[in-house]
Amino acid sequence: MKKKEEPTVKKSIRIPTKLAETIQMEAEKDFDNNFSDAANYRMQHYKCPLTPKIVAKVQDIVNLATESIEQNSAEKAEKAQKEVKYL
Repeated sequence: MKKKEEPTVKKSIRIPTKLAETIQMEAEKDFDNNFSDAANYRMQHYKCPLTPKIVAKVQDIVNLATESIEQNSAEKAEKAQKEVKYL
């Protein structure tokens, strides 16, 4: 996530345990186990939940749906449904 070194400040905050667990899972999955990067990413995108990653996923689903219609493919339609449920 870090592109260049930016000045930072250290702040102690209290968050619910369940939220900390969720952020830790996101950190393990998407941020090389870096809790701070995962938390910062969430805070930066709190106003707009449509993060670049989600927008890309939605576009993939639209592409699958379009292909399934063009090719009359039930498998691709089912795959698109699974992707939507994942979101």
